[in-house]
Amino acid sequence: MSTGTKDFLLALQITFNNFIAPMIAVLMLLGLIYFFWDELALVLKVISRIISLGFLMVAWFIFVLTDGKKVANKRVKGIIDDGNSK
Repeated sequence: MSTGTKDFLLALQITFNNFIAPMIAVLMLLGLIYFFWDELALVLKVISRIISLGFLMVAWFIFVLTDGKKVANKRVKGIIDDGNSK
């Protein structure tokens, strides 16, 4: 092979490795996100509710430590009722 051919192949390999391959990977990832959008939305909604429940449990525990269990149950029930009325 001549030097010109080797240089061309090296330039082609560098172009593919640095530009085309990452572009293909990004396009594939975007395609998967588009294809599974409904499932991803459901998973994110479930994760959000689990995190909210965790914060509610921490709030209840703080209320129990400061005011007692009966008051904590009333306060948390009020928080839940306010959240359900929206």
